[in-house]
Amino acid sequence: MLSTNWTPEKAARMRKFMSDILLACRGRIPQSSISDIWLTLSTKPKSWESRDFLSIIPENPSSIEITKMKIFLVTLFIALATPTFAQTSPKPDPASKLIEFHMALIKRGPKWSPPSPTAASAVHEQHVNYVISLLQSGKAVIAGPIEGDQEITGIYIFRAKSADEAKSWAMADPGVVAERFTVEMHPWWSEDVMKKMSTPLKLTTAYLAFLVRGDKWTPEKTPATEAIQKAHLENINRLAAMKKLVVAGPFGDNGTLRGIFVFRVGSLEEARELAETDPAVKAGRLALSIHPWMVPEGILP
Repeated sequence: MLSTNWTPEKAARMRKFMSDILLACRGRIPQSSISDIWLTLSTKPKSWESRDFLSIIPENPSSIEITKMKIFLVTLFIALATPTFAQTSPKPDPASKLIEFHMALIKRGPKWSPPSPTAASAVHEQHVNYVISLLQSGKAVIAGPIEGDQEITGIYIFRAKSADEAKSWAMADPGVVAERFTVEMHPWWSEDVMKKMSTPLKLTTAYLAFLVRGDKWTPEKTPATEAIQKAHLENINRLAAMKKLVVAGPFGDNGTLRGIFVFRVGSLEEARELAETDPAVKAGRLALSIHPWMVPEGILP
């Protein structure tokens, strides 16, 4: 809906120009981008009215004025369709074959305590059985405890229709219900490489590296940061070709956590050495937190 501050005459003139602009932009930018920009103009009119946006459309435009206006609006639409003006976090390129999963970080809760031969062990047993049921049902593609972290005790990675559905599965964990654990959810992107776990259940040690914002991280895109990002991706491909890095992917919520690496190597030290070859880590844009991750055999590629 157009702003209530726009007169019927202005609205009519805008619609006339919009029909011309939609034709002029066809093939230059995605139709979805045109729709998003039109929605912005329609639902956030104050930012445009403050610049008297519609006042530049003449009441009785000449052919020269119409041509100038069309050039202006086509340029505006193309500019607004570029990532510089995007209001949402960028999604991975579909050509990269990444799909969205949902990661639950299981953290120590208010009633957390290590498993012991006391009554708390009953909750732990229920928790383990629940993890197995999620893996067997395919709701969780991988799950397991993290060692050596003072806050995070384990991780679920869910294949779910929505973030809410994934969170509901995590919140139903008996350990969460008993307040031994709390849940922190994040969208996470990766290639679909996880396999079915082997039976009977047997755990194996992988090494998970959290990539977080480093001391020199900045949100701006510059030729230098783009070069580092390109080298970062090339290094991921190099480590994957070595069969050392078996899973990698970015978080989708643009927070402190930027991504993860999962290594299948012989030791924590080897995993750290490999992770530290990352150009973004060397440049200080990313920092590392690496831990042993106990996961069911058969799942990791």
